[in-house]
Amino acid sequence: MRFTAFLAAAAAALALGGAAQAAVLSCSTTGPSGASFSLGNALDKSCVSGANDTNTITSSYSLFGKTGWTLSDKNDDAVTGSPVSFATGPVNGTKSGTWSVASWAGLTEVIITLKAGNGFAAFLIDVAAGLGGSWSSSKDLSHASIYYRGTPTTPIPLPPAALMLLGGLGALGALRFGRRRAA
Repeated sequence: MRFTAFLAAAAAALALGGAAQAAVLSCSTTGPSGASFSLGNALDKSCVSGANDTNTITSSYSLFGKTGWTLSDKNDDAVTGSPVSFATGPVNGTKSGTWSVASWAGLTEVIITLKAGNGFAAFLIDVAAGLGGSWSSSKDLSHASIYYRGTPTTPIPLPPAALMLLGGLGALGALRFGRRRAA
């Protein structure tokens, strides 16, 4: 009974205390081609007018007071093998929907950008709050991108063929060992 009470108290403390809570955040770019953006599961936001994120965000560009951002995925290219990729991404030419990733790859600093009109919005993601959220834009989406800081810690899985090869080699070794013991 005491352990159950302890767990309940610990869960309540975690729910009430701690860092900022993820939310749907919004911001707008300015000018005649400006747009308003919203993204769920965000901790912070930054709207940049008159720019394209993939031309602007470099390792020396400061977002949320930090530099060293690396492009991980863009929803309208065929690049694969990045540490964090859209599982379901925003759809270009639409104004709202959902987004998700399969894994944060052990990263804690991830941003998602939405580009539409004459600018883009960058949202700092709360990776502890889940693997997805909603998004919206007042103009048709041009593209969405994922950037990260740090070193991914989740190992890249071996292809299934490599696992089958390792299993086959293990089976051959076991057969050989069994034959030696029988002889």
